[in-house]
Amino acid sequence: MQNGIRREIGLGGSKFSLSDARKRAAIVRSAINNGNDPAQVLKPKAPRSFLDAAKGKLESLNLHEGNAKNQYQWERTAYEHCKPLHNKPIETISTDDVLKVIKPIWVSTPETGRRTRNRIEAIIDYAKAKGWREADNPARWKGHLKEILPKQRDTVKHYSSLPYAEMPDFVTTLRERIANHGATSLNMLGFVIMTAARTNEARLAKWSEIDLEAALWSIPADRMKTGQPHTVPLNDWAIELLKAQIPSPDLKLSPDDYVFKSNQRDKPLSNMAMLTALKRMGRSDITTHGFRSTFRDWVGDCTKFPREVAEVALSHSVGDAVERSYRRSDALKKRRQLMEAWNDYCAGVHSGDVVWLHG
Repeated sequence: MQNGIRREIGLGGSKFSLSDARKRAAIVRSAINNGNDPAQVLKPKAPRSFLDAAKGKLESLNLHEGNAKNQYQWERTAYEHCKPLHNKPIETISTDDVLKVIKPIWVSTPETGRRTRNRIEAIIDYAKAKGWREADNPARWKGHLKEILPKQRDTVKHYSSLPYAEMPDFVTTLRERIANHGATSLNMLGFVIMTAARTNEARLAKWSEIDLEAALWSIPADRMKTGQPHTVPLNDWAIELLKAQIPSPDLKLSPDDYVFKSNQRDKPLSNMAMLTALKRMGRSDITTHGFRSTFRDWVGDCTKFPREVAEVALSHSVGDAVERSYRRSDALKKRRQLMEAWNDYCAGVHSGDVVWLHG
């Protein structure tokens, strides 16, 4: 009886045996005694899907409160790479199901393959903790997929870099092309070289991050590989390249505007812009990212600057107390001297901090 109205429900008719019918009747009586709707108690619950578990796991991680890059990678794994698993009941996911997702990327893109396996395992562990699955985790590594998946090749990615001895000549050529063409992609290439920045750090730079008077570029944490904000002292040519991106001295720039905008409204240049610029310079043998290696080799071989200064200038994760000290504001002066010495070296100017090896 509900709201004063008596209802009648069947126990399933002839499709259940007498024994099963008695069990269902006991369930109904228990539900009534506890004030529950017996019809809802008898209705079988739909099994949870892999997508349900993935959403639950992502929500439990509170990714929106942390590194935006980590959030993006988790969501891409859950919603793109694992799409073939979405509609499968989490309790029925098998090793074969997991392998169908992982195998195609395990050798071709090893890092993505490893991350995908790790995250599938975490999602299924979440489902087990919620009581949605009882069987072992088919994505576990030790004693399971480790014995099935092929060994991955060396996954260290080497970017083709320019020998630092060739940098003065290269920069001279780049400056000439900028003077003749004035392309945004060339300006951005010069800026990346002068700041030793990663491509996306520069490509997505906004004017709100730039302080021309203080000659500083403050990159927010959500765009950094380390997940930590990074401040870059800007040398003379970097400042010059930024000023070249201002269409008119009287133009008031919006803080949300990209520094290196594409021809499309409110869009940054594409990832391919600088590679295309290099190709047009006849240097398809090197990559934009490779200039970071050029910079690092130059610091180690040709300057008196400590290794720790170079590592922080490259925004590498640093561990010991000495290296961490170079992230403090009172050590910015040393990094500014380093970037100014890099500017001078690339311009062919002698510097007291550099052991001159060119020409």
